Amino acid sequence: MDRQQKLPEFLTRFRIPRAEITPIFRHITPRFGTFFTAANGHARRIISRLPLLIFRDRPEPTWASEVRGRTGGEDWIVLVCARYPKWTTTTANGIEFPLELNAVMNDPKRILDAVGYVHGDKSRRLYFVADFDVSYKDRKGVTKFLPRATLPTTGEVALPNGEGIFAIFNEASKQGGSGLVHCGMHCFYEPSGTSNITKDGDGTIHLINTWDGSASYETFIVDIDGHRIYGKDFLACLPDMSERTNTTLTLSLDICNAAAFLAGVVNLPCLYPAPSSNRDYTELESEPRSYNQLVVISACQLRQFAGEAGECGAMTYLLTDKLMGSREATAAEVVRSMRERFQTHPDPSRRQLPQIASRYPLTGRFRLLPDSTSVRDHHANL
Repeated sequence: MDRQQKLPEFLTRFRIPRAEITPIFRHITPRFGTFFTAANGHARRIISRLPLLIFRDRPEPTWASEVRGRTGGEDWIVLVCARYPKWTTTTANGIEFPLELNAVMNDPKRILDAVGYVHGDKSRRLYFVADFDVSYKDRKGVTKFLPRATLPTTGEVALPNGEGIFAIFNEASKQGGSGLVHCGMHCFYEPSGTSNITKDGDGTIHLINTWDGSASYETFIVDIDGHRIYGKDFLACLPDMSERTNTTLTLSLDICNAAAFLAGVVNLPCLYPAPSSNRDYTELESEPRSYNQLVVISACQLRQFAGEAGECGAMTYLLTDKLMGSREATAAEVVRSMRERFQTHPDPSRRQLPQIASRYPLTGRFRLLPDSTSVRDHHANL
């Protein structure tokens, strides 16, 4: 991008020591490490280094204090983020690349800004699962560290590994209410096999993905113990969608290969945006009957990376920016806005294609913790 060229409205400029002024979006690079693409029948690994962080002020939420009706208990929020300090992986040509995520540390702030969270909020339960601490200034100006979630059986701090994630999912959802789960971790699309980590004497941690020799590929999240978490396991620990609670579960997946993570695990008939230009969404096929709404926000498609912008994940930044800046934006408008802004990136390979998929059509303005009325009156026929 020519530095004299007029920048899209959401780009800002910043200055850091010993660096020239640079537009933010130039630095949207692969956020979550490595993924594979097909090239002449062969798998090719693509890994890019993490960029310098970009800093900006958070806008105050414009609609956070609105009171919602709720059924089945208090609403809840689970934030699952992993920084992976000192992690590396080895490319096919033997080069070590860092996997440490720094911008992910700001994802919780953006999400909590968008839902209008305040410290001590008794109406919504917060579960923060991470391998780092976050100091958060809420919309009332109070600054405190976010409380880390603890394991219900031992009281120990829950970490973003299989044990911690699944335990907190169960604990959060068993008390009812609508829920929001935001995930910022490494997600891979690689040949089937296993993953593990090794540690050097200096504390460097090496992620090793071992191929099992089969011709199949799989999409998985890697936890901080180096183990693979698959979409079916991820979703299995969340609320039973067959219960009559009329609640909404929203999953925000700011990860590489996001749209593929739950593929084949759950059928979400309503897809935004619609391929047809005269409709907001497409109903792909019928879904087993349920009294609950399920919404999945995906940062990108299969074989696409999730980048960084605005000091956090690019999708997290653009999603919350649209929600906080437009009081009446629908799901279709949110996705359309994100896609249009991603298309301004000068590198075509970094133009993410986010999407929103849901069990029932999403009506009215889109929210991360939406009204129970977002589930259409399909229930009368169930």
